[in-house]
Amino acid sequence: MRQVIGSAILDKILERTGARLVIIAAPTGSGKSTLLGQLQAELDRRGARPVLPRIGNDADPSALALGLLDAVAPRGKGAAKAEFGDNFDDLANRLEREVRGLREPVHVILDDFHRIASPEAAPLITRLIYLDPPAPLKLVLTSRTGAAIPVSALRLKGDLVELGPGELRFSDAEADALGVAADPPIDPPIDPAAWRAFARKVDGWAVARQLALILLRDGGIDMPGLLRLSGTQREMAA
Repeated sequence: MRQVIGSAILDKILERTGARLVIIAAPTGSGKSTLLGQLQAELDRRGARPVLPRIGNDADPSALALGLLDAVAPRGKGAAKAEFGDNFDDLANRLEREVRGLREPVHVILDDFHRIASPEAAPLITRLIYLDPPAPLKLVLTSRTGAAIPVSALRLKGDLVELGPGELRFSDAEADALGVAADPPIDPPIDPAAWRAFARKVDGWAVARQLALILLRDGGIDMPGLLRLSGTQREMAA
């Protein structure tokens, strides 16, 4: 299936150039990771510096600090670990110095932030986004749940972009484009009215739309049957 670019939501992120933190919090299948891929591609196109660290589901705080350190000052995690060992405090202090020393904007993208088990994760992110004076660092986090990061001060200053399930829902026009973009094309063609009705029925759940297109393409369901789907996660999984 081809992707449909969510241009409106990308604009909402990119037009807020001064924002220090972007939090995208929504359930599984809402399109968070797809949006991050589109954001990364757009930042690349603009000549920005997007970095997507591979940190994993680690409870070791040093793994997070090393991943972030390698993102803002890429000399290899091995070099940083050789210098500081597993001492989290030393790594965190080094990370702060590197962030303070940034001269060009850096976008650090952390997908599935809820998977990072370290209790030091949120305090470390908080430390970086509240540096004074602000560093040219923008952190973009996705999570299935709200990140435990204090954001009230950022919100008041306009330094925060918050996106939830409502913002991730496709508009009617984007839903139409997704149906048209089906590859290979669906035969017989999708009925636009039925497709829009289904998109509203699943309340914009991205994975439900994608799976419905696969069912239509493979003959697993017809257009009248599409509207009989409840759109629940259990039914989509089946």
